[in-house]
Amino acid sequence: MKRLLIFMLLSIQLIFGAGCGKKSTRYEAPDSSRECYNPDWSPDGKKIVFNSSGGICMVNLDDSSFVTILPENDVWHLVYGDPAISCKEIIADVVNQYSFGSAEYSYIEVMDLETGETHVVDGIKYQGVGSPDWSQDGEKMIYEKGNIIYINGIEVAGGISPNWGANGEIIYLSSVDDSFGLEIYRMDSDGGNKVRLTRNNVCEWDPALSPDGKKVAYRQDYDILLMDLEADSVVNLTHSEAFDRSPAWSPDGSKIAFASNRSGKYQIYIMDTGGNILQQVTRPP
Repeated sequence: MKRLLIFMLLSIQLIFGAGCGKKSTRYEAPDSSRECYNPDWSPDGKKIVFNSSGGICMVNLDDSSFVTILPENDVWHLVYGDPAISCKEIIADVVNQYSFGSAEYSYIEVMDLETGETHVVDGIKYQGVGSPDWSQDGEKMIYEKGNIIYINGIEVAGGISPNWGANGEIIYLSSVDDSFGLEIYRMDSDGGNKVRLTRNNVCEWDPALSPDGKKVAYRQDYDILLMDLEADSVVNLTHSEAFDRSPAWSPDGSKIAFASNRSGKYQIYIMDTGGNILQQVTRPP
């Protein structure tokens, strides 16, 4: 089965013609002076994809070598971000850096990682879509549009930042009574059995469900917290003066990758579930 790269393009409509059709796969040496964000693990746990200030990169954890899979588009001012990887896809949002706030200029595009061939997903072009993700079996696509979460085009919940768990459950963010705070919710893969998990009346961000569905890692203020759903407890994993964000679980649930500016620039780190730093994946020059 071919490996696909899927990403969301937030851009002007003129990009549509340039973003489709067949093109050669590009692997380039990344710019090590740039910052790194939004990590996600490959299913085998051997690689991590991440955003590097405009492009999508992949790092091999065995030897720390990494390449740029999708460089930023300087001509159309496209910058890539927030990648997610499965056994056959990588998903990321892509923004025209001069059109922030123009969410209507967006669409989801699929790219074959081996051939570079791309096509646009029909039915939701230029409708303000965001945060696309695939279910584990690749049969369902979840995304947000106008603060509403959809699965295969069907509205299932009000919220943002949907994230599939390995057990089929979905974690997402939603406001409560139109208040400012964003709370974490969980629901079944069909949109049923919605359960509110946090009650802090402050903003939580970047929720990520553990592979076994028993824990949630997320950002609150500048730290990454870990919620144990069975024990009904929450611990602060980072306790850092830096800004830590974007937790991502390893496939076996033993590690969490995240982005932090503790070195002065945002870089990718790996910690265990006790908050102990195991590895700095990327390094500034």
